[in-house]
Amino acid sequence: EDHVSVLVKEKTAVEWTALEGIKWPEGTSWTAVNSGKINLSSYAGKVIQIAFKYEGNKGTGNTPTWEVYNVKLTFN
Repeated sequence: EDHVSVLVKEKTAVEWTALEGIKWPEGTSWTAVNSGKINLSSYAGKVIQIAFKYEGNKGTGNTPTWEVYNVKLTFN
């Protein structure tokens, strides 16, 4: 999770906001993990963009990988 983040912004906005409350896998596990429910209610009725940000290496000499499966957005 030091190398990855999920961001959201209103379509016309400039600044991105990191989503919080995401469940990440433990350590260096390759096991897929359900992120859990992320509350986007503050964006209800708005057009938004979601970004999956990956920052490799970051000066550490290692570059982990990140795989994203089955993205699902629902609303009530």
